[in-house]
Amino acid sequence: MNEIQRTAAFDPWTESVPLLSKKVLDRTLKRMEGRGLVVRHEEPAVFPRSVTYSLSPAAHDLLAAGSPLVEWAEKNQDLIAPVRRRNAERRRRRQPTERQHDGQGDEG
Repeated sequence: MNEIQRTAAFDPWTESVPLLSKKVLDRTLKRMEGRGLVVRHEEPAVFPRSVTYSLSPAAHDLLAAGSPLVEWAEKNQDLIAPVRRRNAERRRRRQPTERQHDGQGDEG
């Protein structure tokens, strides 16, 4: 990998992404590491322990392959958004309400 690699310690990520807990971030990074998408770098000599993650060569390849799909989605948001809204509305109508689900229904 070259010097320009994406690295992130936990605190900047959890501060910049609302509602992202350290536990969720840790679990996600471990899964990504297990799948070969990130490389974990630990410097135990530093206190507190310093851990960074960088994208693996496979992740860079995946990003390059996925870029055309992302570009297409961005260019076609006007087509995609109404379909997503319509599908979300259908799902909402099919799901029972909480009152129906707990047996109280509308009978009162």
